[in-house]
Amino acid sequence: MTHSEAVTILFSSPPKVLTRTIIQKAFTQKVKAVHPDLNQQKQKTDPGTLIARIKEARDFLERSPWVSPINSHPQRPPATKQKTPRQTVVRPKPTEKHRWIPQRTLRFGQYLYYRGLVDWTSLIEGILAQRNSRPSFGTIARELGYLGEKQIVDIRRNLRPGEFFGSQALALGFLRPEQLQQILRSQARYSVPLGRIFVQRGVLTQEELYGYLRDFQNHNRSYPRDSWPRESK
Repeated sequence: MTHSEAVTILFSSPPKVLTRTIIQKAFTQKVKAVHPDLNQQKQKTDPGTLIARIKEARDFLERSPWVSPINSHPQRPPATKQKTPRQTVVRPKPTEKHRWIPQRTLRFGQYLYYRGLVDWTSLIEGILAQRNSRPSFGTIARELGYLGEKQIVDIRRNLRPGEFFGSQALALGFLRPEQLQQILRSQARYSVPLGRIFVQRGVLTQEELYGYLRDFQNHNRSYPRDSWPRESK
Protein backbone atom coordinates (compact mmCIF):
# COMPACT_ATOMS: atom_id res chain seq x y z
CA MET A 1 0.00 0.00 0.00
CA THR A 2 1.25 3.50 -0.85
CA HIS A 3 0.55 6.89 0.79
CA SER A 4 -1.75 7.82 -2.07
CA GLU A 5 -3.77 4.59 -1.78
CA ALA A 6 -4.14 4.91 1.99
CA VAL A 7 -5.28 8.54 1.75
CA THR A 8 -7.78 7.63 -1.00
CA ILE A 9 -9.26 4.83 1.13
CA LEU A 10 -9.82 7.00 4.22
CA PHE A 11 -10.58 10.41 2.69
CA SER A 12 -12.83 11.60 -0.12
CA SER A 13 -10.32 14.44 -0.70
CA PRO A 14 -6.76 14.71 0.74
CA PRO A 15 -6.66 16.80 3.97
CA LYS A 16 -4.40 19.83 4.13
CA VAL A 17 -2.93 18.59 7.42
CA LEU A 18 -2.69 14.95 8.47
CA THR A 19 -2.68 14.11 12.20
CA ARG A 20 -3.48 10.95 14.12
CA THR A 21 -6.71 12.55 15.35
CA ILE A 22 -7.83 13.24 11.77
CA ILE A 23 -6.83 9.72 10.69
CA GLN A 24 -8.78 8.09 13.55
CA LYS A 25 -11.87 10.22 12.86
CA ALA A 26 -11.83 9.29 9.18
CA PHE A 27 -11.33 5.63 10.10
CA THR A 28 -14.37 5.64 12.42
CA GLN A 29 -16.57 7.28 9.77
CA LYS A 30 -15.50 4.83 7.07
CA VAL A 31 -16.11 1.79 9.30
CA LYS A 32 -19.59 3.04 10.23
CA ALA A 33 -20.37 3.54 6.55
CA VAL A 34 -19.67 -0.10 5.64
CA HIS A 35 -20.48 -1.94 8.89
CA PRO A 36 -23.38 -4.38 8.25
CA ASP A 37 -25.07 -3.53 11.59
CA LEU A 38 -25.12 0.19 10.80
CA ASN A 39 -25.61 0.14 7.03
CA GLN A 40 -28.59 -1.81 5.71
CA GLN A 41 -27.65 -1.34 2.06
CA LYS A 42 -26.27 -4.43 0.38
CA GLN A 43 -22.53 -4.12 -0.25
CA LYS A 44 -20.93 -5.42 -3.45
CA THR A 45 -17.79 -6.29 -1.48
CA ASP A 46 -17.74 -8.29 1.76
CA PRO A 47 -17.92 -5.80 4.70
CA GLY A 48 -15.21 -7.72 6.53
CA THR A 49 -12.85 -7.24 3.60
CA LEU A 50 -13.68 -3.51 3.40
CA ILE A 51 -13.12 -2.98 7.12
CA ALA A 52 -9.80 -4.83 6.99
CA ARG A 53 -8.71 -2.64 4.08
CA ILE A 54 -9.75 0.53 5.97
CA LYS A 55 -7.85 -0.63 9.06
CA GLU A 56 -4.77 -1.34 6.95
CA ALA A 57 -4.91 2.20 5.52
CA ARG A 58 -5.25 3.71 9.00
CA ASP A 59 -2.31 1.70 10.39
CA PHE A 60 -0.16 2.61 7.37
CA LEU A 61 -0.80 6.38 7.73
CA GLU A 62 -0.28 6.34 11.51
CA ARG A 63 3.21 4.89 10.95
CA SER A 64 3.99 7.41 8.21
CA PRO A 65 6.79 9.96 8.93
CA TRP A 66 4.63 12.60 7.23
CA VAL A 67 2.01 12.65 10.01
CA SER A 68 2.01 15.96 11.89
CA PRO A 69 1.98 15.95 15.69
CA ILE A 70 -1.44 16.40 17.32
CA ASN A 71 -0.47 19.85 18.65
CA SER A 72 0.54 22.28 15.91
CA HIS A 73 2.79 24.22 18.32
CA PRO A 74 4.96 23.10 21.23
CA GLN A 75 3.68 23.96 24.70
CA ARG A 76 5.25 27.02 26.25
CA PRO A 77 6.85 26.66 29.68
CA PRO A 78 4.90 28.23 32.55
CA ALA A 79 5.66 31.89 33.07
CA THR A 80 7.87 32.72 36.05
CA LYS A 81 7.37 35.69 38.29
CA GLN A 82 9.71 38.58 37.61
CA LYS A 83 10.56 41.41 39.91
CA THR A 84 11.00 43.86 37.06
CA PRO A 85 7.98 44.98 35.02
CA ARG A 86 7.27 42.70 32.08
CA GLN A 87 7.88 44.08 28.65
CA THR A 88 5.23 43.60 26.01
CA VAL A 89 6.54 41.20 23.38
CA VAL A 90 4.86 41.25 20.01
CA ARG A 91 4.77 37.69 18.67
CA PRO A 92 3.83 36.87 15.08
CA LYS A 93 0.34 35.51 14.61
CA PRO A 94 0.26 31.83 13.61
CA THR A 95 0.38 31.73 9.84
CA GLU A 96 1.56 29.34 7.18
CA LYS A 97 5.08 30.77 7.66
CA HIS A 98 5.22 30.19 11.45
CA ARG A 99 4.42 26.51 11.90
CA TRP A 100 6.20 24.33 14.44
CA ILE A 101 9.08 22.37 12.88
CA PRO A 102 10.16 19.04 14.46
CA GLN A 103 13.46 19.32 16.29
CA ARG A 104 15.24 16.59 14.31
CA THR A 105 16.71 16.01 10.89
CA LEU A 106 14.12 16.07 8.11
CA ARG A 107 13.83 15.27 4.45
CA PHE A 108 13.44 18.28 2.16
CA GLY A 109 9.77 17.56 1.45
CA GLN A 110 9.01 17.24 5.16
CA TYR A 111 10.82 20.53 5.88
CA LEU A 112 8.78 22.39 3.24
CA TYR A 113 5.54 20.88 4.55
CA TYR A 114 6.19 21.66 8.23
CA ARG A 115 7.12 25.24 7.34
CA GLY A 116 3.83 25.61 5.46
CA LEU A 117 5.58 26.23 2.13
CA VAL A 118 3.77 23.34 0.37
CA ASP A 119 0.43 21.77 1.24
CA TRP A 120 -0.21 18.07 1.77
CA THR A 121 -1.66 17.49 -1.70
CA SER A 122 1.28 19.16 -3.49
CA LEU A 123 3.74 17.18 -1.37
CA ILE A 124 2.17 13.79 -2.15
CA GLU A 125 1.82 14.63 -5.85
CA GLY A 126 5.49 15.69 -5.95
CA ILE A 127 6.66 12.49 -4.24
CA LEU A 128 4.61 10.35 -6.64
CA ALA A 129 6.03 12.27 -9.62
CA GLN A 130 9.55 11.73 -8.27
CA ARG A 131 9.00 8.00 -7.85
CA ASN A 132 7.49 7.70 -11.32
CA SER A 133 10.52 9.44 -12.82
CA ARG A 134 12.90 6.60 -11.92
CA PRO A 135 12.91 2.83 -12.42
CA SER A 136 11.71 0.71 -9.53
CA PHE A 137 14.14 -1.05 -7.22
CA GLY A 138 13.15 -4.43 -8.65
CA THR A 139 13.66 -3.30 -12.25
CA ILE A 140 17.22 -2.11 -11.56
CA ALA A 141 18.05 -5.26 -9.58
CA ARG A 142 16.84 -7.40 -12.49
CA GLU A 143 18.83 -5.38 -15.06
CA LEU A 144 22.01 -5.75 -12.95
CA GLY A 145 21.42 -9.49 -12.75
CA TYR A 146 20.99 -9.53 -8.96
CA LEU A 147 17.38 -10.74 -8.92
CA GLY A 148 15.29 -13.00 -11.12
CA GLU A 149 11.59 -12.65 -11.85
CA LYS A 150 10.63 -15.41 -9.39
CA GLN A 151 12.63 -13.76 -6.60
CA ILE A 152 10.95 -10.39 -7.29
CA VAL A 153 7.53 -12.03 -7.06
CA ASP A 154 8.50 -13.70 -3.75
CA ILE A 155 9.71 -10.38 -2.31
CA ARG A 156 6.49 -8.58 -3.26
CA ARG A 157 4.43 -11.39 -1.76
CA ASN A 158 6.23 -11.02 1.59
CA LEU A 159 6.16 -7.19 1.71
CA ARG A 160 4.23 -5.68 4.60
CA PRO A 161 2.75 -2.16 4.68
CA GLY A 162 5.50 0.43 5.13
CA GLU A 163 8.32 -2.03 4.43
CA PHE A 164 10.93 -1.36 1.74
CA PHE A 165 11.56 -3.73 -1.15
CA GLY A 166 15.32 -3.83 -0.59
CA SER A 167 14.95 -4.56 3.13
CA GLN A 168 12.77 -7.56 2.37
CA ALA A 169 15.24 -8.75 -0.31
CA LEU A 170 18.01 -8.69 2.31
CA ALA A 171 15.84 -10.47 4.89
CA LEU A 172 15.10 -13.26 2.40
CA GLY A 173 18.78 -13.62 1.51
CA PHE A 174 18.30 -12.61 -2.14
CA LEU A 175 20.71 -9.64 -1.94
CA ARG A 176 23.96 -8.83 -0.19
CA PRO A 177 24.43 -5.42 1.50
CA GLU A 178 26.93 -4.23 -1.14
CA GLN A 179 24.47 -5.16 -3.91
CA LEU A 180 21.71 -3.22 -2.15
CA GLN A 181 23.91 -0.11 -1.99
CA GLN A 182 24.80 -0.35 -5.67
CA ILE A 183 21.12 -0.60 -6.63
CA LEU A 184 20.27 2.43 -4.48
CA ARG A 185 23.08 4.47 -6.08
CA SER A 186 21.85 3.50 -9.55
CA GLN A 187 18.29 4.43 -8.62
CA ALA A 188 19.38 7.82 -7.25
CA ARG A 189 21.01 8.75 -10.57
CA TYR A 190 17.62 8.47 -12.29
CA SER A 191 15.71 10.39 -9.60
CA VAL A 192 14.54 13.97 -10.29
CA PRO A 193 15.09 16.16 -7.19
CA LEU A 194 11.84 17.00 -5.41
CA GLY A 195 12.66 20.72 -5.44
CA ARG A 196 13.01 20.71 -9.23
CA ILE A 197 9.59 19.04 -9.50
CA PHE A 198 8.04 21.80 -7.35
CA VAL A 199 9.62 24.44 -9.62
CA GLN A 200 8.34 22.68 -12.76
CA ARG A 201 4.84 22.56 -11.28
CA GLY A 202 4.89 26.21 -10.25
CA VAL A 203 4.76 25.46 -6.52
CA LEU A 204 8.09 27.27 -5.95
CA THR A 205 10.23 29.64 -7.98
CA GLN A 206 13.89 28.88 -8.66
CA GLU A 207 14.99 31.68 -6.32
CA GLU A 208 12.71 30.42 -3.53
CA LEU A 209 14.08 26.91 -3.98
CA TYR A 210 17.69 28.05 -3.50
CA GLY A 211 16.77 29.95 -0.34
CA TYR A 212 14.74 27.09 1.16
CA LEU A 213 17.53 24.61 0.40
CA ARG A 214 19.96 26.76 2.41
CA ASP A 215 17.47 26.98 5.29
CA PHE A 216 16.86 23.22 5.12
CA GLN A 217 20.59 22.42 5.25
CA ASN A 218 21.08 24.78 8.20
CA HIS A 219 18.20 23.11 10.02
CA ASN A 220 19.63 19.59 9.59
CA ARG A 221 23.12 20.68 10.66
CA SER A 222 21.67 21.49 14.09
CA TYR A 223 20.71 17.87 14.82
CA PRO A 224 22.39 14.44 14.67
CA ARG A 225 21.81 12.69 11.38
CA ASP A 226 18.96 10.17 11.54
CA SER A 227 19.12 6.86 9.67
CA TRP A 228 16.44 7.58 7.11
CA PRO A 229 15.84 4.79 4.58
CA ARG A 230 16.67 6.05 1.10
CA GLU A 231 15.24 3.39 -1.17
CA SER A 232 11.95 3.45 -3.06
CA LYS A 233 9.42 0.68 -3.00
